[in-house]
Amino acid sequence: MAGKTLTAFTDEEEVAVELDKAMPFLLESRLRELGARFIDGPLWQGHVEVDGKLVTGQNPASSASAAEAVIQLLKPPVPPSAVAPASLVEVARSERQWTGVAVAADGRMFVNYPRWSDQVPFSVAELHPDGSVSPYPDAGINRWEPSLNPADQLVCVQSVVVDRDGFLWILDPANPKFQGVIPGGPKLLKVDLASNRIIQTIRFAEPAIGPESYLNDVRIDTRRQVAYLTDSGAGALVVVDLATG
Repeated sequence: MAGKTLTAFTDEEEVAVELDKAMPFLLESRLRELGARFIDGPLWQGHVEVDGKLVTGQNPASSASAAEAVIQLLKPPVPPSAVAPASLVEVARSERQWTGVAVAADGRMFVNYPRWSDQVPFSVAELHPDGSVSPYPDAGINRWEPSLNPADQLVCVQSVVVDRDGFLWILDPANPKFQGVIPGGPKLLKVDLASNRIIQTIRFAEPAIGPESYLNDVRIDTRRQVAYLTDSGAGALVVVDLATG
């Protein structure tokens, strides 16, 4: 198994069904020990990995997808002459700059406009199939101006990301026009796309960030519940425990 990309019933799923004490070993842990590149998906959801002729499924919900992957492997190869040339398809365009584009599993798209000038319609928007945009998660949080409380507003959003569990994360460095961090403004928001509501807010202040910090990008490790943020203003990496904030 060394070097193979695969998946299987995860340790977390074993524990959830109380089989961890009944089994001689946990499959995920053992495969990792043997040098496999183990890729896990969300709990109890279909997830399949294909590495050459090796097809693996994570759990019973993966059965149909695993079978389809096997069928695809059994099909004869398509000669190069029969393959249509690839082409780029424009999905959307904007006259104003986006620094983040996030696509949910159901196809919903979200964008953000950094406040690098005064010409910012709103900080975060949902991009609709017809190309129109609307403030997200609502208009109220997108109407920041210096007289308003930065803790309650999107000041200068730099990044939007959808994690593997389907939540949208909004990163607000609160450093408009690169003129310095507005105290109380820097934050990371977690949005439930089913209800379109903010369900978690993590705030940043010294010593984690400084007055010239610019939190630039974020990646979410849903398994370990950790967020990794780059700070391009300070040349630093900020690591956040999402369970405790």
